[in-house]
Amino acid sequence: MEPHLQLTANKSEALQKIRKHWVSRTAHDIRGPLFAGRGYARLLLQEPDVTATQRKYAANILENMNRLAELVGALGDFPSESALDLNPVDLRDLLHRALDTMRARATLHLACVPNEPVWTVADGAKVSTAVHKLLTSLVDFSRSDARIEVRASQEDDEFVLRCFASGGPATPPDQPCDAPDIDTASRILRLHGGTASAGVASTGVVHVTLRLPLIESFR
Repeated sequence: MEPHLQLTANKSEALQKIRKHWVSRTAHDIRGPLFAGRGYARLLLQEPDVTATQRKYAANILENMNRLAELVGALGDFPSESALDLNPVDLRDLLHRALDTMRARATLHLACVPNEPVWTVADGAKVSTAVHKLLTSLVDFSRSDARIEVRASQEDDEFVLRCFASGGPATPPDQPCDAPDIDTASRILRLHGGTASAGVASTGVVHVTLRLPLIESFR
């Protein structure tokens, strides 16, 4: 390798190591005040003299601090060479293969799917698992006669997959329903710098969304 190319490669590798240590140290430093805040919020909720409004605010603070604690914990999953087997992946092909496995379980309507390959660099096996888990969770959470609408597109530098299930959730009306379980998909996508979300609209439509950064392929 030419000396200047070797130097560039060494700098890039060094910068990646510095970033990893920086993230680890920052996450550690955040935990102190974060856990203190959670502790005080719990103590406040246990006080007998707290008004209903104060209790509501304290519960909201605790809920958001718990969410922040999850995000701080996720910083420990900083992407590394050992965690991801990176290769060029055609997301359009990956999506079609995932949808093929779901056709026996649900009525699918491909409202918007790319006609051309959508390439990125990712751990194909992990992303495939995330997409399959996301679709499975949506189908499991929705009514058996639900119609699944699939919309996939490239938005700026991201691949975005949105799926909607009409007919509402399968949960009986007298039981609480939250949203499809997307924990596994979220962890995998977070490793790639992506996200997953889910919910139930006021109209009863169940939805899941996947966002994955498009990294320039080194094919």
